[in-house]
Amino acid sequence: MIAEVDQKAQSEGAKLRSRHFEIESQATTSDAKLRRDAIHLLQVIASAVDEKYTEELLYDSSCHRRPGVEPSEVFELGRRLGFEPSYVSALFDLLIDDGSIVTRVEEFTDPDGIARLVRTFKPDGEAVSELVRHFTIQWGLPSGF
Repeated sequence: MIAEVDQKAQSEGAKLRSRHFEIESQATTSDAKLRRDAIHLLQVIASAVDEKYTEELLYDSSCHRRPGVEPSEVFELGRRLGFEPSYVSALFDLLIDDGSIVTRVEEFTDPDGIARLVRTFKPDGEAVSELVRHFTIQWGLPSGF
């Protein structure tokens, strides 16, 4: 049985290795534009985190855990900002490297009642959250939010 699995893996692997994928070239973007777009993404992430926390407080007033947003939610927020997924990924890296967002692994219960561990993102601490809230109060959320 092991030999059969090995043979099948080698056969299928060779087919997959022979496939060539088209790589899209990305336009060059200035550092200033990247940082501006990263701030906009951080704003909408922080807003989404605050909305989730508010919803949880409605159902459980003893809730003290501010939940993060899942990667799929961040990519959807980025799409609403007009960003391509690869660009959102670059902004993720920039925000993580700058210490603006932090990743966590959180347990969520899906609608079927199954507990799942999910990677989440949120502003890195209350100081960053307050700075982003203050910036958003002053300048508003990006267009479309």
